[in-house]
Amino acid sequence: MVDPQIVVLDEEETSVGLRFRARVEVGASSRMLEVRLHWADYNLWSPDGTDPPERVATAVLRFVCSRCPLAELPPSFDAASLRRRHSDADREVPALVRRAP
Repeated sequence: MVDPQIVVLDEEETSVGLRFRARVEVGASSRMLEVRLHWADYNLWSPDGTDPPERVATAVLRFVCSRCPLAELPPSFDAASLRRRHSDADREVPALVRRAP
């Protein structure tokens, strides 16, 4: 599988966390996606709180791209939904946070 290229275009604080708009490219395909990251999920995936929230959002997007074809992803989703759909999300997302440049 091709590693997605992810560019976070903007970040907006909400009452419960952050909302990110990103361009995601996988091979020749490209999509704009919005991911919502609640503070509770940020704290779970970055327990020491030292990771920039953008890094956590990027890890979330990498994870979801590894589980679903880009064309099938909804244009907007809540990061917490990954925890309900994929039993390994709580293990894999923090690993991707640590791996991100």
